[in-house]
Amino acid sequence: MTALALLYQFEPHYYFRILLFSGIEPFSYPFLDFSILTSVDCWQRGVDVYVSNPCDVLARPYNYPPLWLRFAFLPGGEWSNLFGLCLAILFFLALALLPPPRTGKELTLRLVATLSPVTAYAVERANIDLLMFVIATSAGVLLLGPLRRRVAAYALIVIAGLLKIYPLVLLVLTLRERPRMFLWVNAVAAAVVVASGLYFYAELIKMVRNLPESWTLSDSSAHA
Repeated sequence: MTALALLYQFEPHYYFRILLFSGIEPFSYPFLDFSILTSVDCWQRGVDVYVSNPCDVLARPYNYPPLWLRFAFLPGGEWSNLFGLCLAILFFLALALLPPPRTGKELTLRLVATLSPVTAYAVERANIDLLMFVIATSAGVLLLGPLRRRVAAYALIVIAGLLKIYPLVLLVLTLRERPRMFLWVNAVAAAVVVASGLYFYAELIKMVRNLPESWTLSDSSAHA
């Protein structure tokens, strides 16, 4: 990452050639997906970004869960580079929290996954999936602790689910809990998810319509 950052700064031609060679179609600048901050700006100004999103550099209709649009306290789009860099660093720190590989095969598989074009694409775009990985890894560490930490872990999982939906599958980890704890956690989680779904129902319908029908390592799908 440091080498690519230096190339982008001093030899951008080689930076783009390396990404293209690895199967990634780079944008003219990195951390494109964290332009979600510009969508928040537009929404706060009364623009329906689900229909038309003039604040997005590619004019992509907004297709993230509605909760993001309520984060008016976040800085504007001019902070995208700083947030993207911080997110990339957090991703690598989260990798360090994983249990160390026990065999050469496990190490090889982890290196292949970490250095794959899909992972590089996510880091180059500062895709929100990186944040989901950071939250999931943090939750995994907390789940190894006492009850108070495990409750915090389940809270993180629910928050991640409200931001990207699919992390809710991690609630399957409640099967490790005693029956009473299992019921309490899932009841609270279900109540939060259902209440959010009802409150944001109209926006969720619009969001689903904006989801891409296919996925490739290109600008057209970078927001998904």
